[in-house]
Amino acid sequence: MTTKDYKNYNVAILAFGQFGQASEISFRSLIKLNPKFTCVLGDKIGITSVKYAAKKFGIKNICIHKANISDLKSLKLPINSKEKYVAFGQDRFMKLTTFKWQLIKQSLIKHSEVGGVYFSDLDVLWVNMPNKSLMNKTLSNGFLALQDDSRPNQKYPRYCTGVMYWKNCKKSLLTLDKLFQVQLHNNLNNKLIHDETAFNSWLLESNQKELIKPFPRNKFIIGYKYFDLFMNKSSNIQNIICYHANYTIGERSKFRRLRSIEGIINKERRVLILFIFEMLIKVLIKLKILKIGKFKK
Repeated sequence: MTTKDYKNYNVAILAFGQFGQASEISFRSLIKLNPKFTCVLGDKIGITSVKYAAKKFGIKNICIHKANISDLKSLKLPINSKEKYVAFGQDRFMKLTTFKWQLIKQSLIKHSEVGGVYFSDLDVLWVNMPNKSLMNKTLSNGFLALQDDSRPNQKYPRYCTGVMYWKNCKKSLLTLDKLFQVQLHNNLNNKLIHDETAFNSWLLESNQKELIKPFPRNKFIIGYKYFDLFMNKSSNIQNIICYHANYTIGERSKFRRLRSIEGIINKERRVLILFIFEMLIKVLIKLKILKIGKFKK
């Protein structure tokens, strides 16, 4: 792969259920990165939401992919589900994330001319596109980069599969197929796991650890660093690559966090209300935890 290939990429997203406000913010930030194609796999409601958003923002390079019907049926997932929101941790959520691997593989095969595919969950605000030097440094001898979710002094690395980049190469295709089969097998045998668990479990047994790289933590911001991002005067929100609103539950909470960061980037003063609201929630939660701890003593 030449350095030019990093400018030639697709974006892949799963769209199961109706777009909420957080999803729309994430989608809008993704298309601003100007990918060659935005590859989407989802249910009827999800695809309809994508098409509506694409029309709203004047985007025409949407590429619709389809999950294997026999796999959907084997997991007892309705093809035309009417569920509007899929919550983290639900059985349906666990099963649907299996198709993340299938989507990325399909995107690489169908668009063999692209250098690679960025996968993004729809609770990620993309601020900048990773530049050539960053990608060259990150993937100098690897084929996959992911958001780093490791904790200090952790024995093994922990990756978040909500933000990934897969090179368009044979290793990627073989690994994606393996991950799909691992997660599918577990979910068919009532050992429900989502895509992140499937990946990190597979990685522990893999002989390809050296080829899988973490994205820089100070550029790809994990969810629990939300307040640090604002409080750290040395950081510049304008220069981050993305912020992932994981580690917070519910569509409204994700929306407030994504919208507050988006507003600060766009220099909108009114979004400070959202940030203050998030701070108030954090304080109240802490007070509740302290009160419960005191009561238990």
